[in-house]
Amino acid sequence: MTDNVWVCKQNMELEEKIIKQFCAAGRWEKVIWCDNELIRPKRQTSVEGINEFKLHKNNNIPKEINDKISKKTLQYIIFASRNSKLGGFDYDNRTNDDYINIFNLLSAYTYDKLCKNDISLVIFNRAPHYEGDYILYLLAKELNIKTLIMQQSLIPNKFFYFFDTQDFGLFNTSNTKFEDAKDFVVDNNFEKDLFYMKSVLKPDKKQKLFRDEYHLLKDLILNKLGLHSLFIYNKKKSFKKNKSAHTAENPDMNKNFIYFPLHLQPELTTSLYGGLYYDQLLAVEQLKQIIPSDWAIYLKENPKQNYFMRGPWFFERLSKMEGVYYLDNTIDTYLLMNKCKAVATITGTAGWEAVTGGKPVIIFGWGTWYKSLPGVFEMSKDFNLKEVIEYKIDHDELVSSVFDLTRKMGDGIIYNSYSKLYPKYNEKNNEEVVITSLTKILYP
Repeated sequence: MTDNVWVCKQNMELEEKIIKQFCAAGRWEKVIWCDNELIRPKRQTSVEGINEFKLHKNNNIPKEINDKISKKTLQYIIFASRNSKLGGFDYDNRTNDDYINIFNLLSAYTYDKLCKNDISLVIFNRAPHYEGDYILYLLAKELNIKTLIMQQSLIPNKFFYFFDTQDFGLFNTSNTKFEDAKDFVVDNNFEKDLFYMKSVLKPDKKQKLFRDEYHLLKDLILNKLGLHSLFIYNKKKSFKKNKSAHTAENPDMNKNFIYFPLHLQPELTTSLYGGLYYDQLLAVEQLKQIIPSDWAIYLKENPKQNYFMRGPWFFERLSKMEGVYYLDNTIDTYLLMNKCKAVATITGTAGWEAVTGGKPVIIFGWGTWYKSLPGVFEMSKDFNLKEVIEYKIDHDELVSSVFDLTRKMGDGIIYNSYSKLYPKYNEKNNEEVVITSLTKILYP
């Protein structure tokens, strides 16, 4: 069987090798290799694709398909709002009407491109959570086009693969069996080597004090953003003011409490995998309803979080929650894990840290990769807090479950930055390993 393929471009050198190999083997005939993020052109977006989008005419999507994907407009806006031309963590000046018009323009273009090229397979090396990749995914599903989704894992040299976004965490569509991660050690402690957190900068007070003013002045002089620079500046100042006003210092560690480390937003972990709990305070509100009245919930902000999704109404809502405390970033997260009754998260890595250190975890998001491990409890209408608190994690059982999970994961590194977790990484060897994995997954 030969496929016509749309590879959603991310890892250019590796994907180029994959495409060349599968075409030479006669597996792939026609290949589209672009990221489809035509509204916010990025380095890997082709000039041809941008021009093709600009010249595209008419909306040819059949009504029955259009009616279905239009129901996803709110989810699309959630993704699109973090796809600003200014970057992933700044608001631009598009309105909801703009988003709806762009949604329809990009949908029409993508539909015609899929049909014109008779695409039978779409490949994502991360779950769709921007504008173009999400529309591509929606239309591929409606057209019954096979969608392979991959996502790199914190387990060295292993990546998740699945064929439907809703299957992340369950992995029922991950039917190809691989060798387990034999060299991986599941440490029986909270602390993990999270390389992506090492980039959190701690500028001195003078730099921090005048940084926003510097950027505002620079943007105004260069006329980079026009008056929108003032909008962003005010958002930043408001966030810092509200954060300072609502921060609780010196939390009582002897009190019964649930530790809830907040996710960095916007990110895939909440915008897609969180479902309704993209709204993190909704999870906090629901958690508050099931814990004893004399218990507390300690929230700790992600150190990378900026003003995005942390406006004044966020803090107004937070202030109305009795027994919920917004803690200073300097309080040690592992001390909080050690002292709490349980850790709560939407889908975060903090849950993985907690459960491997012997602390039960409450998860809210459907897309949590470690949801099948012992000691992890999903929020539901039948949720039993007593069962969570009394649960004793057997580390050997946990390790066994982790290795069972790794057998459902492909071998290789599809995100270059994750090579830091794998001392044996070799670029040439990795290309061969990933191609072998994809061959087993796609053409067993």
